[in-house]
Amino acid sequence: MMCISNCRRAWWVIFVCVALAGCAPNPATTDAPQLSGDPLAIQNEGYICFREYDDALHVEGYFIPKGCFSSSCTRPIQQSVDIKVDTTRFTIRFNTLFVVIDPFAAQGLERGSYACTEDCAGAGIIKFVIGDVDRGTYAVWLGERNLGQISFPPDTITGRDICFGEQW
Repeated sequence: MMCISNCRRAWWVIFVCVALAGCAPNPATTDAPQLSGDPLAIQNEGYICFREYDDALHVEGYFIPKGCFSSSCTRPIQQSVDIKVDTTRFTIRFNTLFVVIDPFAAQGLERGSYACTEDCAGAGIIKFVIGDVDRGTYAVWLGERNLGQISFPPDTITGRDICFGEQW
């Protein structure tokens, strides 16, 4: 009798733990916008990263739009990055536009009737190459926002990309 009672309690504890774990929000997807069938534009919001090179004036990197969009439930329908370098004012200006859509919702399927992966790679990424620039410290702009400064060549070599902006 004692074994049956303890076994029931053990199964009950396992059931409660599993139920509670299934209700916990996933941090990778809680801030993700729920896409409708309409396109969503992400303009001048995101994350700009520059590749770091030893004592180099060559500039390249990548841009990721702000937000977490499932790669299985998001399709980019437009991706553009316009870059203007002003070597007299020492500025690098980025203007970006990403437009994404949920292809299932666009077909009229109800949200929740299909499964989406819990990753954030659906909006895509754009790599850019600016080429060689004059030696100096440049202000980095995304749209109308000044994100910070970067020096070419870098002041110190960290072995990591140098990034500005907001990813989520």
